[in-house]
Amino acid sequence: MSTWIDASQQLPDDETTVLIALDDGEVWTGYHEGDQWFYVSADPLGARVTHWMELPEPPAIKTKAKPSKTVINPAEPWPFPVIGE
Repeated sequence: MSTWIDASQQLPDDETTVLIALDDGEVWTGYHEGDQWFYVSADPLGARVTHWMELPEPPAIKTKAKPSKTVINPAEPWPFPVIGE
């Protein structure tokens, strides 16, 4: 898992979205470009960024296997038993 990095010691790559901790105690998502921090909405930050952290990996999503579809070809014999025969 990522850890908080002191923004006075190291900055993220430009335009990389990260979690940012502000000097007023709030935590937001944002990015750094040049010498300015921005919210992800591209609005410049008014508060000072004290720390930043890389975003965590998203959770693994388990997908259900889709049932296979049986395609019936009318030119071939019916592949299923017929009730009553």
